[in-house]
Amino acid sequence: MGGDWLKDQKERESVEQYYGKSSKARLSEIAPKANRANQDKPLTVHFVPHSHMDAGWHKTPDEYYTGQEDGFVRMHASCETIFEAVLDELSRDPRRKFAFADIKFLSMWLKKLSEEKRRKFKDLVASGQIDIVQGSWVSTDEATTNYEDMILNMHIGHAFLYGEYGIRPRVGWMVDEFGHSAANAALYSDFGLEALIMSRKQDDMKIEAEENKELSFVWKPFSRHFGNNKEIMTHITVGGYEGPDGVLHNDIERTDTSDE
Repeated sequence: MGGDWLKDQKERESVEQYYGKSSKARLSEIAPKANRANQDKPLTVHFVPHSHMDAGWHKTPDEYYTGQEDGFVRMHASCETIFEAVLDELSRDPRRKFAFADIKFLSMWLKKLSEEKRRKFKDLVASGQIDIVQGSWVSTDEATTNYEDMILNMHIGHAFLYGEYGIRPRVGWMVDEFGHSAANAALYSDFGLEALIMSRKQDDMKIEAEENKELSFVWKPFSRHFGNNKEIMTHITVGGYEGPDGVLHNDIERTDTSDE
């Protein structure tokens, strides 16, 4: 059967309409309008510039890397362009930072870099401007994958990073997995990760967690067996992994002559 259902025009339009909305917009359709009790006090907002790079979804890894269209979804996703833009922008301004998660596309990009660009990127990693989180080869599914595959996936990515930069990521970054398992959280604790960032959770459960201030918690997977031995600090983002409307890179006109 494969993807035959997508050939139906109505189904295709429904899919495109659904994914045309940000997860924050989808969530706001059913979420109550919340007001802070202390509106007069400053609110600290944390922005984490990052890029989510699927190694496989609508396109092949090579198509995602180059930005080639696949004929179904008009998605100009070019991992190569992202890496080049981040390298350029962070080199311009030492105050800027960026987080990368999965290693598959990073390895493809590094193979094609000049020695000068490789050195620049390595310097950005050393200075902390480039923050590599997760560090797995790709982001795995958490429901149907085998333990051995999940361990090998993380091992390959971490071995690559340690060989290139002498680093080991400390934060797990699973922002687009469709459901999260205790088994994965237990493995992440075993990997030595100190925290885990997630975004997908059933909408009504996420709203309830937000209202009860339970989006951040210490996850103790299989605690009946392991007690506190496998605990990991966990945070679920309110919307998804997209940036807020109006502050994305493409929404801001940057002038090379400005020092601001």
